[in-house]
Amino acid sequence: TYGGTFDLKIYINRIQYAEHIVLIKGDIHNSNEPITVRMHVIDLLDDALGNIHGASSLQKSMQIIGDKGIGVIVLLREPNAKNLSETFKSQKAEGKASNTLRDYGIGAQILIDLGIQDMILLTNSPNKNIIGLEGYNLHIHGFEAIDKTKD
Repeated sequence: TYGGTFDLKIYINRIQYAEHIVLIKGDIHNSNEPITVRMHVIDLLDDALGNIHGASSLQKSMQIIGDKGIGVIVLLREPNAKNLSETFKSQKAEGKASNTLRDYGIGAQILIDLGIQDMILLTNSPNKNIIGLEGYNLHIHGFEAIDKTKD
């Protein structure tokens, strides 16, 4: 498996009818260092079957966090998709995986519930303009690339 054993939590958004999955590695509550966090919008095909060029960004993220021994992956599911079939249909209709869902509000609330305030964001897009996290008392202390070959 990628990264070994993780604890799993499910968060249910009853307003938008979506379940979000959190994978937790290690004791995130007793760390004095920022926690490595990956916010990941579920891409059914890439995440379930892997990328044709190797492991998906989710699988790579799991391995990176597994190697560190501590971290969190928040898997955000498209709102209002009642099942995986609907998620797949909406992605297929767009002609690609849905990357438009960047619902940091839900992700921020999940991180707060987990007790995370300080984080290193695991991403291949370190130049993202993430607005409003300070309002949640969340702080990004840096970025780490998922794919070490990309800049």
